[in-house]
Amino acid sequence: MGRKNRSNERKKEILQAVYEVFAKEGFEKTTFVRVAEHLNVTNPLIVHYFGTKENMFVEMVDYMYRDQAEILEKLVAGYDNPEERLNAAMDYYLGTDFESNFDSTVYYGCFYLSLRNPKIKQRFHKIIEHFDKVIYNEIKRYLDVRRKTNIDPDFIAFILDSLIEGLDFFCAMEAEKKPRPERVAQIKKVIWTLLKEPA
Repeated sequence: MGRKNRSNERKKEILQAVYEVFAKEGFEKTTFVRVAEHLNVTNPLIVHYFGTKENMFVEMVDYMYRDQAEILEKLVAGYDNPEERLNAAMDYYLGTDFESNFDSTVYYGCFYLSLRNPKIKQRFHKIIEHFDKVIYNEIKRYLDVRRKTNIDPDFIAFILDSLIEGLDFFCAMEAEKKPRPERVAQIKKVIWTLLKEPA
């Protein structure tokens, strides 16, 4: 058991190094050799853990999201009121804490790779589905308590996802003219307007 735990910890260290090399030097230069140099270890050690560069990036996508949906689930569990729960979920997704978990070079680099690599695309889909499930459940909880059967929670979740992706893209491209909190307030206003639409 101890050996397995050490192996898992070592793998996390290597994945963090992969992430750091990718963020600093880009996809092409993120090689087994470069990661090994970054960690001051031998190249065969990195090969031992991943086998191929493709596997290394597939696992890095999982590592990049490091239990974010589970963190959100624990966060909203601290609220009883459905409106407060949904606000907390949106604040987490739209906030700087969540955004700071992802370097733009790595995130968009992996997204680009997912367009060409089915395994990476599958990982992205799995992660997005998990996020969608959490936010969908919070939206549905709110609508059920308010007895608003005329609003589709899937539609609201889709709009929220789209707005979050758009906001992150604008920030990454440095096209954002207004401070992020101001844009977040605008997005939340759109979502609450849709949710409070009369039957």
